[in-house]
Amino acid sequence: MACYLVSPSAATGRNRHIELAGIDLWVIARTDKIFVYPSELNIEQFKDALSRTLSLWPLITGRLLLLDDNH
Repeated sequence: MACYLVSPSAATGRNRHIELAGIDLWVIARTDKIFVYPSELNIEQFKDALSRTLSLWPLITGRLLLLDDNH
């Protein structure tokens, strides 16, 4: 199995503050979804499409930062 890190194709958020939803308080990020494709994928094309999609959703592409005082 291969593992890839896919970043957004463009900067997200347009340099503005985004109020986070309550899910940013969850410590464990998880998904209940799995996608199965019936044939072989072109990995580079899939990574490019995912990168372009992530640039449209800044909350999904964000990072969780835990500071010393847990805030």
